Amino acid sequence: MKKLSLVFVALAVVASTVVVPHAIAQRTTPPPSEAKLMHDVETVLQNEKAFRGLTIVPKASRGIVTLTGTVSSEGDKVLAGLEVGNVEGVKTVINNLDVKGSASTEGHLPALTNPNGAQTQQLSTEARTYPATAAAPGAPVERTITIPANTSIQVRITDPLTSRTAKANDHFHGTVAAVVFADGALAIPVGTPVLGRVVSAKPAGHFIAEAKMALEITTLRLPQLDGKSRDVPVVTEYLTNNGQHHASNVAPSGQIEVKPQTVLRFQTQSPLITSVWIKNGTQLQLPAAQDPVLDSRPSSN
Repeated sequence: MKKLSLVFVALAVVASTVVVPHAIAQRTTPPPSEAKLMHDVETVLQNEKAFRGLTIVPKASRGIVTLTGTVSSEGDKVLAGLEVGNVEGVKTVINNLDVKGSASTEGHLPALTNPNGAQTQQLSTEARTYPATAAAPGAPVERTITIPANTSIQVRITDPLTSRTAKANDHFHGTVAAVVFADGALAIPVGTPVLGRVVSAKPAGHFIAEAKMALEITTLRLPQLDGKSRDVPVVTEYLTNNGQHHASNVAPSGQIEVKPQTVLRFQTQSPLITSVWIKNGTQLQLPAAQDPVLDSRPSSN
């Protein structure tokens, strides 16, 4: 099976301006100086792994921070706005970051990256309308959509993973960190529970020059109109360290360490069929399903 590489990405929903709520914006102490505010903003951007190799230029004036530059995805753009909006003293974030829609990000990502670079799915922020159907007026209509192969699914890992202890067929959990669109509809909402599997793992040691670990997604828990959920099997390309030594997720011991809250980009190997519901020509936005326990897709090994 073709192998891809682990990549850190940020959650994605499109936003151009982030306004800090009034209750948060009000301070009981004097606001920080503009120089300190700029220092704090730059520190936040520099410390975020997802922004390494990207060009983000902040400017601050009276608590209003304007972001310019170029990032790799809508997720990076939104994460930058949210991170800066949480800095003390920031009242409003004007997010003017440009997104490289088709440019490859190879060479600009931390090690354990996807050599193919940019995401493959097209993201849309406009509400899609659909022709009327023969259903009763006002009644939701189910519509089947196909998420194509080679679609990126960004997953925020919730379980720690390390090559030192991981074994083949170990499970890990996470949630979808960026919306996935297909056929002009929002196909997978942010927060969707994910079940993954360790395909293989080898710790670093005296006789093994480098640690190795390969991961895949096996199951998505998608919301249904009745408030319940459905576990959908999914097949993704394997994510592997691909023999790279120097990476932010490689510990000093040489072991691969994937900490909780790390965002990894998986890529579908085959099409995934799911459903959305349309009412009065507009898609209903269902909340992400909950995750008591997901059923694993049977391993093909």
